Amino acid sequence: MASTNITNKHEDALTVGGVTIQPGRTAAVPDFDIASQPEPIATWVKLGLLVDADAKPAAEEPKGKAKD
Repeated sequence: MASTNITNKHEDALTVGGVTIQPGRTAAVPDFDIASQPEPIATWVKLGLLVDADAKPAAEEPKGKAKD
């Protein structure tokens, strides 16, 4: 059983996979890939309320084209 470190970005405590994560805190959630599939947890993930604390941030795309 693998755990994923999940950070709660919501102002209220959220429970996922039997683990309650306080606002702004990070906790290890067992089998997060499975626990995050049902609603409302899937929506919390889509909204960015629950994020993988160990995930690398996506590279930012350039805002404009370079001028020749």
